This record gives sequence, structure tokens and C-alpha cells, in this order.
Amino acid sequence: MLKVCFTVCYFHHGNDCAYTAGEHVGGSIENYGVMATQKAHEIGALNTNFANPHRT
Repeated sequence: MLKVCFTVCYFHHGNDCAYTAGEHVGGSIENYGVMATQKAHEIGALNTNFANPHRT
């Protein structure tokens, strides 16, 4: 199911799918943003800040 969801998010503007995946991964949208930002900083993207799981 997540593979289909990620495909939709990548090729279409699938905000509903992105939010569902973010809640699944992070437990909440806010926590997903914190987790994604931490990971970005760990890999060297120090000026990156995620607030939500979709591309906008």
C-alpha cells in the first residue's frame, strides 16, 4: 500500500496520500516534520526544514 501511495505522491499532487504516509511514519504530521528535519541535518542538509510530508 505504501508503494502505491508514494507513487501517487511522486507523479501526482497526492497531498492526502502524503499526509497519510507522514502520519504513519511519524505518528503525526508535526512529528514527521521534526523527524524529517533531523534526518536532513544528519546527512548534511543543515539549511533544510520540513513542516509537512508533501512537496509544497
